[in-house]
Amino acid sequence: MKANRKFVEREEAVSAVIGVILMVAITVAIAAAVYVYVSGMISGTTKHTPTISAIVDHSANTITITGAEAGTDWKDIELIATKTSGSGTFSKIYVNSTSAGATNPLNQGNVDVTNNQTTLNPVSSSSQTVNAGDYIQIVGTGGTLNVEVKLVYKPTNTLIGSWTVQV
Repeated sequence: MKANRKFVEREEAVSAVIGVILMVAITVAIAAAVYVYVSGMISGTTKHTPTISAIVDHSANTITITGAEAGTDWKDIELIATKTSGSGTFSKIYVNSTSAGATNPLNQGNVDVTNNQTTLNPVSSSSQTVNAGDYIQIVGTGGTLNVEVKLVYKPTNTLIGSWTVQV
């Protein structure tokens, strides 16, 4: 039993349309790989913003740190304090200190506040880690007011937290 088979021999492997589609797909894949390499998406070395938890004590006008990621330095944190409402003015901010002569991570002693807003940057590059029990105290005069305190992680310019203290 001989099979009567006739094979059609053609010289084309694929149609022209399929060939063009394959070439475009390969070009797009190569372009995407080059883009990922050049844009740094492969590097994976991004800075991490630490977490800090805190509680507000309105009777003592303080924000007390209750927990912070290990290795978080005060030198990497910017403190922004803004009066949000009330009739008084806030005049000083203390960090881990209530006396002007004491050393603390964000400033030496205290900061006098102007225009009911201030930004505190560290004054030295020395590392002092953020620990549970550290606190920020707001001093106000002339009535009751609310002061919003924000902590910003400077390496990533990311907000760590925001708390409102009634002074």
